[in-house]
Amino acid sequence: MLQTIFITDMTLSCVIGVRPVERAKKQPLRVSVSLQAELPDVPEHDELASTVDYSALHARIAILVESSACHLMETLAHQIAEVCLSDARVVTVEVTVVKPEALAGAATAGVTIRRQREGRGMGAK
Repeated sequence: MLQTIFITDMTLSCVIGVRPVERAKKQPLRVSVSLQAELPDVPEHDELASTVDYSALHARIAILVESSACHLMETLAHQIAEVCLSDARVVTVEVTVVKPEALAGAATAGVTIRRQREGRGMGAK
C-alpha cells in the first residue's frame, strides 16, 4: 500500500545562488518533502522498521543542505530527492525549496520538483 510521509518547513541554511552577493554567506531556506512509500497496510510489528524514519530522513537532508554550495535551488531539490529515493520503498518524492530572502518585497521564491523511481508509473514495464 502506498503511504505518504512528509516533513514540512525544515528551516536550514546554505550557500545558494548565482550572484556574488548570494555566495558571500549562508542564506536561510525552507525545505519540505512529501514522499510516497510502498509500506505494509498493517505493519506486522509496531516498530520503526515498518515505515520510513522521518527523523533520520530529516537529519540526512539537513546534513546535505547545510553542507551544500549549489547555484540553483533546482539542483539542491534534485539532490534532496536522491536522498529520499535512496530508500528502496520510496516510489515518488516531491521536494519544495523556498528561499525567503531571494527577492526584495516578495513573500517567497522557490521551486518544487517531483521525482519518481525509474520503472514506475505510466508505461513502466
